Amino acid sequence: MKKILFAAMLALLLALPGSASAQGPLQPLDKAGLASLLSANKGKALMINFFATWCPPCRQEIPSIVKMSKKFAGKVAFVGIAVDDARTQPQVQPFVKKMGMDYPVYAVTGDLVETFQVKSVPFNVFYDTKGKVQLAGSGVLEDEDFEQVLNSLLK
Repeated sequence: MKKILFAAMLALLLALPGSASAQGPLQPLDKAGLASLLSANKGKALMINFFATWCPPCRQEIPSIVKMSKKFAGKVAFVGIAVDDARTQPQVQPFVKKMGMDYPVYAVTGDLVETFQVKSVPFNVFYDTKGKVQLAGSGVLEDEDFEQVLNSLLK
């Protein structure tokens, strides 16, 4: 019985998303991790934001994402994925803190870039409450458009 309880607790801890405030390098998010993330947020909409610290449009959009993450807390899960390379990766944690990104942030993996065909950043992917992609694309969303998209995911 103790082994089962220990295994269940370990599985739960491993399934929890990485934290933007954790010390050290960001945890990578791959297809398997995305599937776990979708499962863990079943019944909620999900927004994934691919960004880079060196990207001016990303720096423009992230305050809106932070604002919406607070407004839609409990209804929509927000995840950041940093596409920074090895040269700029050390800047990601300070950037996340400075921007007030209080949602999970991961390092990019090639399979996610390929899955969503990310060609430029910012790139956003929106899942509805059933776990289906409803919108994916690059470019900065303004607050009004952002809110409209998020509301549509909850219907």
